[in-house]
Amino acid sequence: MVDLLFGIIVIIIGLPMIIAPKKITERPKCKIKSEMGIRICGVVLVVLGVVSMFI
Repeated sequence: MVDLLFGIIVIIIGLPMIIAPKKITERPKCKIKSEMGIRICGVVLVVLGVVSMFI
């Protein structure tokens, strides 16, 4: 049950990074200014969320 919730939360956090990385890079506290870097982090998070549901 915890794995399922963790996977869903991680996917929810990662999807905006893939869909709209420009919104994240425009924030003043954002250290990563590359949209491609944000998108890669989002893909890694979504893959981690999906894999954590099955392990």
